Amino acid sequence: MSDLGPLLGALQLADSFFPSGRYTLSAGLECFATASLLRDAGELEALLRDYVTFVLGASDAVAAAAGARAATESDLPTVMAIDELLFALKLPAESAMSSVRTGRQLLTTAGRLSDDPVVAAYGRRVTDGEAPGNHAVAFGVLAAAWSLSPLQAAAAELHAALTGLLGAALRLTRVDHNDAQGILRRLQPLLSDVAASAAATEYHEMSAFAPTIEIMQMKHETSHLRLFAS
Repeated sequence: MSDLGPLLGALQLADSFFPSGRYTLSAGLECFATASLLRDAGELEALLRDYVTFVLGASDAVAAAAGARAATESDLPTVMAIDELLFALKLPAESAMSSVRTGRQLLTTAGRLSDDPVVAAYGRRVTDGEAPGNHAVAFGVLAAAWSLSPLQAAAAELHAALTGLLGAALRLTRVDHNDAQGILRRLQPLLSDVAASAAATEYHEMSAFAPTIEIMQMKHETSHLRLFAS
């Protein structure tokens, strides 16, 4: 494949068109909206900055980068260790279950798109219940199979997660597509910095500390009226 191969692979993985089921997730945004805490694009952008910095960047992006690095080295035990730790960091039940559900769907699709032995071996471990199958880890393993670097894997995972959240916000709040594109563009320098930090972080240093976001995710679990799975 040409030098554009990794770029095209990243675009495919990060596209909402990829059938992992992320479009069913709001990651707590639904409860923020119902509590009137997302009244305009400014409040949404501030929340997403926190989400990228303290949750996605500190855990999922690290897992994607570390997973890609381990997969490149055919180090399946480390891939599984990353997976277990990431699952343990997802305190809200819906967050953990959604990550696993979309990760397993990603691996199912990946099995049809790649003959990479690490992707296949990790997929079997997940199917057999030996590993949770978190989305970010599956993303990193598949990214490595498609020749993405750990940094590119982290950046693509962040972009995919952020666009998913913006898509949810379009259905939940008064922001429109122009607002969403503006937010995405303004947050790109943050995504770049966070991806670089994530790629340089050892997986055992992953963290996730955003109490308000986690509380909203927990409230969603018992909400009677909801549009999203999380």
